[in-house]
Parts: sequence; structure tokens; C-alpha cells
Amino acid sequence: MKRYKIYKSPLGMIEAVKTGWSWPGFFFTLIWLLVKKLYVTAGMVFLIAIIIGFVEFETGGTVLSSFYNLSIGLIVGLKGNQWRIKNLVSRGFIFKTTVSAKTPEGALASYTTNTNE
Repeated sequence: MKRYKIYKSPLGMIEAVKTGWSWPGFFFTLIWLLVKKLYVTAGMVFLIAIIIGFVEFETGGTVLSSFYNLSIGLIVGLKGNQWRIKNLVSRGFIFKTTVSAKTPEGALASYTTNTNE
């Protein structure tokens, strides 16, 4: 079972954020950042990738982009869920509780069935 932090917006939207490492953030970095509404971070990741691609095109190398892709994947895998929490809080979401579940959907179901809000 994984631990999920539950956040609720004043409009009633509920989000479950896994505690710890994010495999989707590691493997699908840019897409994951966009889906999770971390637009500024996604923009920076994309801009740096474009700059590195341009430099490698001019120099004929490929090592820098490989190192960058691995590094940014590791960073987002490690810190992505923390960034997501900060983003949710900045958008007005409030921490409600922590639940154990196999999936985020299971965490949301557990929260909604055990809460009288």
C-alpha cells in the first residue's frame, strides 16, 4: 500500500498526491508536469532541452542531452510530488488527511467513503 495525501479545494475538487517517488514523473517528465498543471516547471524543462538540443546540433554531440534527460527525470521523480503539493496549496487546496491505498483513485474513494464532508 502507498501513502497518499488528500487535498480539497474550496470548490470541492479532491486530489490525491502520493508520498515519495513518482515513477510517471521519472519516465514521462514533460507530459507528467503538464498533466499535473506544473506549467512553469514544464516550460523551464522544455526550454533547457531546446537549448541543449541546439548546442548539440551545432557541436555534433549527444552526451549532454542524455545526461540532461536522465538528470531531469531523476529530479522530477524525486521532487515532483512535493512540487505538486506546493502547486495545489497555491491554488487554494487544503490538506485534509493521509490515507493508504494501492492507487490514487483508491485513495480518493477511501477518503470520500470515510468522510462526511
